[in-house]
Amino acid sequence: MSEENGGSTPALTAAVRREIAIYCKGLPLTIVILAGVLASTNPEDWERIRDELNLGETSVTEQCMNTLELSYKHLQDDLKPCLLYFGAFPKDEDISVRKLFHLWIAHCTCHLRAET
Repeated sequence: MSEENGGSTPALTAAVRREIAIYCKGLPLTIVILAGVLASTNPEDWERIRDELNLGETSVTEQCMNTLELSYKHLQDDLKPCLLYFGAFPKDEDISVRKLFHLWIAHCTCHLRAET
């Protein structure tokens, strides 16, 4: 696909990847989240994702919020309520996986699947 018909060239895609990598500033969580978003998105859409990140000068807090917001936007609709449950816990509190699963199941945000 060429740029003339809305596609992206390999050079443009590589440039976008570099810009996003620089944005990550070596922060592991940011790298993992953005890698997941890019892996589930067509390369033709990477420019839009880059633009959503607000690549200007941002504080680490703003960068984390931008990354989480982007991740949330690209999350499957049925998983969005599960992610929001993390907001119910105080900052720096250890979160029990068991407690989190119980909350999800009690509020019908997570359904157990029978293994075949």
